[in-house]
Amino acid sequence: MTVRSAHGGRLALVGTGLALCYTVQQSAMPVLLPLAVRLGLDEIRMGVVITASGCAFLLSNPLWTFLSHRRGTRPLLLGGLIGVLLSALAFAAVVRWPPQTAQAAFALALLTRGMLFGLALAAVAVSSAAFLLADAEQRGRAATVIAAAPGIGIVAGPLLDTATGSRGLLVLLLAPLVLLAVTTSFLVRLPPGVRQGPAERVTWQWGPFLRSGWPHLLVVVSLLLLVAATQVNIGFLLRDRIGAPADEAGHAAAWVLVAGGAAFLLTQAVAAARPALLGTWSLRAGLLMTLLGVLPLAFGPSLSWIMLGAVVTAVGVGFALPACYERVSRTAGEAGQTQAGGAISAASGVAFAIGPVVATGLHTVGSATPFLFVAGLLLTGFACSLATRS
Repeated sequence: MTVRSAHGGRLALVGTGLALCYTVQQSAMPVLLPLAVRLGLDEIRMGVVITASGCAFLLSNPLWTFLSHRRGTRPLLLGGLIGVLLSALAFAAVVRWPPQTAQAAFALALLTRGMLFGLALAAVAVSSAAFLLADAEQRGRAATVIAAAPGIGIVAGPLLDTATGSRGLLVLLLAPLVLLAVTTSFLVRLPPGVRQGPAERVTWQWGPFLRSGWPHLLVVVSLLLLVAATQVNIGFLLRDRIGAPADEAGHAAAWVLVAGGAAFLLTQAVAAARPALLGTWSLRAGLLMTLLGVLPLAFGPSLSWIMLGAVVTAVGVGFALPACYERVSRTAGEAGQTQAGGAISAASGVAFAIGPVVATGLHTVGSATPFLFVAGLLLTGFACSLATRS
C-alpha cells in the first residue's frame, strides 16, 4: 500500500466516524416530540436537554484542545467515540425503561443525551479535525470531509427516521450505533496522530484565539449560524409564509432540509474530488452564493422559492465552509493543527449553541429577521476575507 493510499484510507475512516457521530446526534431531532411524550417531559425540558448538549460541546472545547495538543489525537478520538457510544446507549436505555417520575427522566436525559453526549461529541470533533488536518498534502480533502460530516448527519438523521419509523424509537436510536461501533473498532489501529513536543508547548494557545485566523472563523460562525437558523426556523417560516397547518409545514420543512442537505453534500463531493478548487475564488464565490440564497429564504412567498433559497444557500455554504477550514489550518502552521481543530470545533459549538436561541428570538420580530441578521454577519466576514491575504 502506498503512503498516499494509506493517508486516503485514514481520511475516509476518521471522516466516517465523525459523520456517524453527527448522524447519532441528528437521528433524535425528528422524534423529539415522541421522545418527550415517552419520557413524560414537556417541550421546554426536552429543549433544555438539547441546549445542554450544545453548551457541553462548546465549553469543553478548551479542555479537549489542550489534551489533544499534549497527549495526541488518537487517544482522544477513540475516547470520544466510545463516549458517544456509551452515552447514546445509556439514553436509549432511559427511553426503553423510563423512570416513574418526570423529574428523574429529565435528570437522566440531561445527563446522558445532554451533558455526556455533548462532551464526547466535542472530543471527537476536536481530535478528528486535528488528526485530519495534520497531513499537509491531504489538507484540502480533509477540510472538505470535516465540513461534510455535519451535513451527512443532517440528511441521514431524517432519512433514518423515515426508514425505521415503523419499528419504533429504539431501533432509530440504536441503528447508527451499530455502524459507529464497527468504525471505532477499525480506528483502534490508527497511528498516534498529532502530538506536540515540549519545545512547541510553550507557544500553545487555544484555537479560537488564533489571531491570524479570526476573519475566517467569523465567516465559519456566520455560515453555521445560517445553517442552525434554517434548521430551527424552516417549519415556522413555511407556516407563516404559505399558511400551512403544523403537520403539513413540518413535512414540507423536512423535504426542504433534505434538498438543502443533498445539495450541500453534492458540493462537498465535488470539492473532495477537486481540492484545488478550495482557493480564494471558491471562498468568495461561495459567500456570494450564500448571500443570494438568503434572499428567497428571507422574502420568498412560496414553498418553491424557499426551497430554491435553501438549495442555493447550501451550495454556497458547501464551497465556502471547507475553504475557511483550510485557511484556518494554514494560518495555524504545521505545529498548530490541534489549535486549528479546536478553533473549528469551537466555531461549530458557538453557532449551534446560540443559533437556535438567536433564530427563534429574532423570528418573533419577523420571519425574515434571522436571515437578514446572519447576512449582515456574512457581509462583515466577506469584507474581512477581502482584506486578508491568504
